[in-house]
Amino acid sequence: MQTTPWIRVAIGIICAAHVAGLAARTEGRSDSTAQSSGSETFSEKISDGAITTKVKAALLNAKGVKGFQNIHVKTTAGAVRLTGTVPSREAKEAATAAARTVDGVTRVHNDLRIAN
Repeated sequence: MQTTPWIRVAIGIICAAHVAGLAARTEGRSDSTAQSSGSETFSEKISDGAITTKVKAALLNAKGVKGFQNIHVKTTAGAVRLTGTVPSREAKEAATAAARTVDGVTRVHNDLRIAN
């Protein structure tokens, strides 16, 4: 699938806004105390955010992944969870394969459903 430049710009803006939001929430605290309500540190959250963005870009550029806009990506400690719907089993498998190509991904949980 050919992507237009504005889609890549939009993904970059979303990533920058996400990182800026994380930075604003932890401003004035050191990394050792900058913990979310879970056990992730600020740097882990940025890393997970970067992985999520890279997985979304990989999905956008992957052949055989139709319906990218229906795929939601969440990353926790390097583990990626894919949810949403795709049109076929091939698209589901292609989404898993694309996510696995991203550096930092430790495992992929594919909870995608095949639309009827």
